[in-house]
Amino acid sequence: MFSKFFDFYSYRNYGFLFSIIFTIITIVGYFYNGLNLGIDFKGGVIIELTSKNSNNIKSVLSTKYNDIVLQQSGENLVIRLQNVENSNIKITDQIKFEILQLDQKANFLKIDFVGPKISDDLVKKAISAFFWSLFVIMIYILVRFNWKFSIGAILSLIHDLTASIGFFVFTGYEFNLTSIAAILTIIGYSVNDSVVIYDRIRENASGNNQCYLTAKVINKSINETLSRTIMTFLTTFVACISLWIFGGENLRSFSAVITFGIAFGTYSSIFISANILPFLAKR
Repeated sequence: MFSKFFDFYSYRNYGFLFSIIFTIITIVGYFYNGLNLGIDFKGGVIIELTSKNSNNIKSVLSTKYNDIVLQQSGENLVIRLQNVENSNIKITDQIKFEILQLDQKANFLKIDFVGPKISDDLVKKAISAFFWSLFVIMIYILVRFNWKFSIGAILSLIHDLTASIGFFVFTGYEFNLTSIAAILTIIGYSVNDSVVIYDRIRENASGNNQCYLTAKVINKSINETLSRTIMTFLTTFVACISLWIFGGENLRSFSAVITFGIAFGTYSSIFISANILPFLAKR
């Protein structure tokens, strides 16, 4: 597909510099703004309903509750109320009663309550999911290739993880359990891309000898897998864009971070995980 030979290795320092700057900005942004955590991690109430009087409902509830978030998703009205204590769990019944006063034909599709203890447990499980996914991937790369490839892959995945967090920090999208699923999907996509390039590097590096992990080998391997990388990226990207545009409000943050993540994952598999190997081979 691509007959032209691209010298990716010569641009490695630009890639490293961009990634370092982006990572620093993300860390600063995280400590300055933080994440827009959903009720999965902060606790609260979420109610989804359909009503012909949704505008009046939004007007009344927004004036009565300070922390309430009202979103229109097609014909559905999504109501989120965060920072609700366990002792105030009956607030769901109160809101439901107030809505029925405004529209007796309102149809409640979902009513969920997440208490502080449950949200704390979800945070711990999310952190554990990230840790174990990175650990298992590191072991897999270590067994299939060697420690240099393993370090390159993990650095790339940490880079993708940081970039995904940065996306939520700077866009303000809600960070919830579906966001965790999206980031884990991005990690899987990125490591798959890296493994394809690593396989070709090992084939071109004469028995995986570190002396052959040179710029020539890296460039040759990336270029030989470039058509596969581009086609995989484009087909996945188009599907994610379609989901972002037509998936509705409930899938908006999920599809947005997936779209951003696969682009960054493709970039990192070329400019981070592959181009860092000659540097590691000297160690």
